[in-house]
Amino acid sequence: MREFRLILVSVFVLAAVSMMPAVSTAQQSNFSITPPPIASPTFIEGDSEMKFRGTIVSISGPDISLSGAGVDMVVRKAFSNEFAGDLQIGILGIGGDIGSGIYQESVSMSMFPMGANLELQPFKTDTLNMIIFTGLTLSTTFMTGDSFDATTSLAGIQAGMQLGLQAGDFHIDPFFMTTSQSGSATISTSMGAYTADIPTFTTTSFGLDIVYIPANLTLSSIIQQAAEQDTNSDYDVTIFQVAWNTKF
Repeated sequence: MREFRLILVSVFVLAAVSMMPAVSTAQQSNFSITPPPIASPTFIEGDSEMKFRGTIVSISGPDISLSGAGVDMVVRKAFSNEFAGDLQIGILGIGGDIGSGIYQESVSMSMFPMGANLELQPFKTDTLNMIIFTGLTLSTTFMTGDSFDATTSLAGIQAGMQLGLQAGDFHIDPFFMTTSQSGSATISTSMGAYTADIPTFTTTSFGLDIVYIPANLTLSSIIQQAAEQDTNSDYDVTIFQVAWNTKF
């Protein structure tokens, strides 16, 4: 069914940014969850931090062209100099076209990502540090197309690593993250309602955060790629973010 195929394609690509996360202009970090879902490049025992992040995202690939924006928040608590935990919640709106020719559909989507992670900081010096993180990611997406409405739910695990180098007033932080997710989609059309499973797929993110320490602002640059398992088609996700961090 045409609507069924289109919705599955859009669900798959959107999942690549389900943590918002997951976006590259400035971020005091990432989808995200999109982007490393952590509050700042370093932590010390007793720190409580909150990061507010704005996101612009662009998704392109075979028969798909989408763009949108969103906001999210990350809260972190450092239990010691080596371990911390964080929670993330956000909202992302995306619109554009999927399909081509007579099979093209205009779609609009609202995504609500959530996540929780544990962080390990194996070493930290005045100039160099590392954070390794892993945790759970969840998202719910509501979609409207020319001929269908749909709701999708995704859940999975994520893991990544961020290196940090302080250079004067700046903190330079390259990072890597991989996310594995699966879920289900329910599609409603004039012909009835349909439910389908979304098989497990993996997305990978690489990026660079540049934190301006005096203002607690971060500039980020992130590129994601997702390979659709049954066709080996590639989807590119480019994310721009700006974020501000504060301790409380």
